[in-house]
Amino acid sequence: MQPYGESPSASAIFNMLKNHQKIIFIFFFAALLILLCSSFSVVEGGLEIGYPEIGGEAPTEETKLPEYIRYIFNFSVIIAGILAFAVMVLGGIVYLVSAGDPTKISDAKSRMFGGIVGLVLLLMTYLILTTINPELVILKEMEELKPVNGVYLCETEDDCSIDDPNKKKHCTAKTPAFKDFDVRWIKFISDTDELISVFVYNDEEFEGNIEEISNTGTETVESIPLTKSIDFLWNRPGIYLYEETDFDLNLRPPLYLSGSTVNLGNDWNKKAQSVIIRHPSEQICKGAVFFTDPGYEGRCGDISVCWDLWPATDLTTSVDDMSVGDGSTYFSSVGNNEISSLHLYTVDTTKEYPGNVTFYDEIDCKENELVKEPALGALMGDFSNDPHPEGGTWDNRVLSFRINGEYKIILRTMELPPTSSPSNAQDELKCQAHWEIDETGCVTTLKGTTVYDPDPNNDKERPSSFQIIPNE
Repeated sequence: MQPYGESPSASAIFNMLKNHQKIIFIFFFAALLILLCSSFSVVEGGLEIGYPEIGGEAPTEETKLPEYIRYIFNFSVIIAGILAFAVMVLGGIVYLVSAGDPTKISDAKSRMFGGIVGLVLLLMTYLILTTINPELVILKEMEELKPVNGVYLCETEDDCSIDDPNKKKHCTAKTPAFKDFDVRWIKFISDTDELISVFVYNDEEFEGNIEEISNTGTETVESIPLTKSIDFLWNRPGIYLYEETDFDLNLRPPLYLSGSTVNLGNDWNKKAQSVIIRHPSEQICKGAVFFTDPGYEGRCGDISVCWDLWPATDLTTSVDDMSVGDGSTYFSSVGNNEISSLHLYTVDTTKEYPGNVTFYDEIDCKENELVKEPALGALMGDFSNDPHPEGGTWDNRVLSFRINGEYKIILRTMELPPTSSPSNAQDELKCQAHWEIDETGCVTTLKGTTVYDPDPNNDKERPSSFQIIPNE
């Protein structure tokens, strides 16, 4: 306790500063705010306060968010500089009243050094940013982001022509209903290479009359029937299944698939009658194998253009009637309203594919072997073209096989391609593409599978042809 009337010692002053440093800091900060606020003034009919100019700029009624952020950034730099200076001053006061105490002197030096370091870091940060690129510390007005794909849907023609987003709806995906919005006009944003067309319905949930609106370009505003729901047909690599021949759209839009499916489900099971495959590029091709049963079994047909017609400039392969087997090397029929599952695969014709598939005439991948190397990624053929070491051919002799590589094997009980329609000889065709494979890649036996009949007198239900495709 300091006696009344005596001057406080330097040690007492130091202890007082140390014990009340938070209060002192708050005092300096409050004083700074009062100083800054003293220049604020009420602006009639405008801002509630007048902001001080910093760097020759002050916010106004027209100031936008980026400008406010820049103002706050500059304001923060000034505040940080003042606080760093205040820390240095506080350290100096502590040093003056330390009375030679080494501990107090060390504490004071630490405070001053910390203030100096903070000030230097602040200035260096600003200097580095402005040296690298002055624009880094200058926030410009943000441009409004505009849609780059899809369509605009509007109630009037003028609404589609102006830039007011409140007057039109931007749509990029299948939409089951438009509430409180009468769609009568459309403007395509995507070009014709990206979006082929849209399908509009006059009832919600894709009910009522359907009409296809083809994409004629990104500048045209078109009148359409009153639309309550909409669907899209994008130009994407994959397969499109149509419910009617000749790609007719009287019933509904096509089903788009980007990959294989083990079961088309109730909506599309045995309902496709025409097919379009869209290929990724002139060098990358897609093919498909169709099955009449779920699980890649039953009768099968295929569209296999990847080794005969590729590379190509036409990136679309189409079959307008799945009931017609034309005997070509790239399409074999499976019939209309027959597809239940399908394999969709991709072949890059610019590279070679490693590995092979070896067929054996005994179970457990033993005895005589027939090696097939799909260097182009896919391969198909008849076993009747391959001579067997014991005479004859490999037709009806395959009992097991081993896969070395990322391939899927499809075995058929008829030669390829079928040259008749599904109404006669092809009804006897059986296919299988799903196998139990052991750790060595061996399918140990075909006995008990769809493509093997144990009856020695029935050679029509044993493997006669094969197809090797990439496994995806």
